[in-house]
Amino acid sequence: KMGEGKVVKTTTTSGTGLVWGPAVVLAAALYGAHGAREFVYDDRYAIVENPLVTGRFPDAQAWWRELWRRDFWGGLLDSPTSHKSFRPVVTASLRLGVWLHGEQPRPLYLLNAGLHCAAVALVAVLIARLSSAGRSDGAPAMAAMWFAAHPVHVEAVCNIVNR
Repeated sequence: KMGEGKVVKTTTTSGTGLVWGPAVVLAAALYGAHGAREFVYDDRYAIVENPLVTGRFPDAQAWWRELWRRDFWGGLLDSPTSHKSFRPVVTASLRLGVWLHGEQPRPLYLLNAGLHCAAVALVAVLIARLSSAGRSDGAPAMAAMWFAAHPVHVEAVCNIVNR
């Protein structure tokens, strides 16, 4: 008979939502209600006053060239006053957000909250996979909720530039 004498291991993802669902809901409840109403702290310098984010360029190629010449704050990388902090992916995501929504902090902040929710879901799935097979005591979900609500994430989520 087919399959006789062989151990067949199957995996299911039907219960995965029970692991990450509560943690994502918790993260969304904690950070979704905040909703930035104005740019605070470094947001003003890195977004509003940064020519790479809000400046005008003749075309996309000109912006692309400047992206590789400037630091995160918009200063020239070869300047003695530059911090040399170079984060082109974050700068490009801020530019895209401003292009889509204008200089409105709330949509940019909500993207940070959404990225945190995605990270929470990934942590929950990772913990569930690393924990012992068939574990049903809720430990992976609790660990993911701890990660979602831990205060170390507040600055990374609430300050737009800490993406």
